Amino acid sequence: MSIAIRLWRGIACVLLVVASVGEHARAGFDGFNVDSAAFANNYAAADVLITDWAINGGLTEGELTVVNGDNLLLSQANNNGWIELDGGATPWEAGTGSWSVEVRAKVSPNADAGGFVVWAALDGQRDVLTIRENAVTNLAGDLFDSSDNTNDFHNFRIVYDSTTDAYHYFRDAVQLTPLAGVGPQAATTNTRLIVGDCCTNIAGTFFGGAGNTVEFDYIRFDMNGAYSPTSDPGAFKLTINRETGAITLVNSTSAPIENIIGYSIASPGGSLDPSGWNRISAGAPLLANNNDNWTQLSATNSRVDLSEAVLATSGDGNGGDMAAGSGVAAFGNVWVQSPHEDVEIELLLNDGSSLVGGVDFAIEYEGAPIVTGDVSGSGGTPDGTIDLLDWLAFRANVGSDVSALSLAAAYQKGDLNGDLAVNAADFNLFVAAYEAANGMGSFAAIASVPEPATFLLIAAACVPLARRRRTGAFSPHRAVRRLYAVALPAAACGTLLLGGPEARAASDFVISRYDADAGDPANAAAIQSPELQGWTEWASGAQAQDPTVAVQQGVIGAGGVNAWLNDDVGNTNPGYFIDINPTMQKTMYDFGWNYEVVMTMTNG
Repeated sequence: MSIAIRLWRGIACVLLVVASVGEHARAGFDGFNVDSAAFANNYAAADVLITDWAINGGLTEGELTVVNGDNLLLSQANNNGWIELDGGATPWEAGTGSWSVEVRAKVSPNADAGGFVVWAALDGQRDVLTIRENAVTNLAGDLFDSSDNTNDFHNFRIVYDSTTDAYHYFRDAVQLTPLAGVGPQAATTNTRLIVGDCCTNIAGTFFGGAGNTVEFDYIRFDMNGAYSPTSDPGAFKLTINRETGAITLVNSTSAPIENIIGYSIASPGGSLDPSGWNRISAGAPLLANNNDNWTQLSATNSRVDLSEAVLATSGDGNGGDMAAGSGVAAFGNVWVQSPHEDVEIELLLNDGSSLVGGVDFAIEYEGAPIVTGDVSGSGGTPDGTIDLLDWLAFRANVGSDVSALSLAAAYQKGDLNGDLAVNAADFNLFVAAYEAANGMGSFAAIASVPEPATFLLIAAACVPLARRRRTGAFSPHRAVRRLYAVALPAAACGTLLLGGPEARAASDFVISRYDADAGDPANAAAIQSPELQGWTEWASGAQAQDPTVAVQQGVIGAGGVNAWLNDDVGNTNPGYFIDINPTMQKTMYDFGWNYEVVMTMTNG
């Protein structure tokens, strides 16, 4: 949860004087669109007379009649009596954790006293669903539905999600409780499942008694999970469009999402762009029935959190709603396209509860995923292909400082591995991605003479794997002339270093791999030797010409016709030199550093 969410949850609950129910109410169903016929325990109603079910209370066996095949008609002369699983070793009592119960029944009219309860007690707590002639309530009388239950058979399901300690009620596969469910009604020491009338007075009205009849079709339960009967689990969801970056909250369910007083859209990796944000506090009509003033809570330029909330009762104080069937909240094109997909969302309701994306409702990315290497299309953002535009965008950012950017923004600059640097490792990834998309050898075909910084990456990708350390002068006759490419075929490295398939180099290219550490002995005489013509500016700025100083991480320098790159602080890994115009004098030198390999490579 974001800092802003925690802040506005506390402030909003105080200012709106709401009764928080905590965060227990987060739905985590184990399955959607689950027909109760698949439940592990499946009883035709008449089966209760010959199985583990027992008769209790004021009910007698004579008040239970098998009708219409294997239905069971309960005709109560008293207002207290039921059937139950409470024998000590029944499937219900052996259960633990999440469960689901469904009863199919028809209630007879009886002066508003007709009906029954499903009483579910397990793991130290109980929940009671009351089905009346024209109402579905809990034991306290809270109304969840006022449909007619006498006109036909209807399916009533209770689902308990142990991961969130929440109960969900359904009538004919329509959820009656909020999406987040409701909390436990009471604690209990009993473990039992009851169907019938176990209370003489429910919600202030006598229940059952003479004239009350209920016909049961079946009783089913499953102790293996919280199973929803709904057929459209993704109807309330957050969508992120990979092509446009649009983030949209959609409610196409049959029930509104009411009294939203705040929200937070978050991205730990910084994949949000506030410049395109449609804010309620700026007048965007994201919610229906909203007459409150909203306040932006996230920082103006935040790329990790977009939050706003109602902090004062300027109107009704209950925020706004997502209308049933057609509710749409279009937050704008605020997602930065990249392979980093970490968007989160949380909605705060005015009763203090919350709905969390990925838990209470789905978060879905639409369109083809962004493939590593797809950094820029004609619009400057990923476009679903890896082509010349991506190479040009990548090449332009080689060596640029992306350390202060978010992961998503750095990716669009060429940081393909998420280390907030654009270097040889990213180059290798790009080449692999390009050739995976366009065929082997395709990258060499598009790469012309690169810019100096890119040239360094090519050198880094093409350095030999063989390592040897030596000091002192060396002869060009001992230069290694074989190229052991790390990530590219030798032909590709040669093509790239020599300037593309149409280039004809007039001289060799020298790539030097070195390992210099702070404290290594200097060789000032060699550095200043006339033999080093053209190398007198091998380093620039603060690193100039002192091999005993550790080159800073990521520093790229260039002088004259040569350039150098170091990839880590203290040179614990080798750095690289490349000279695009070597001479005999320049190949016969010693920096006083620990040489690894020096090679020359000719065109052809």
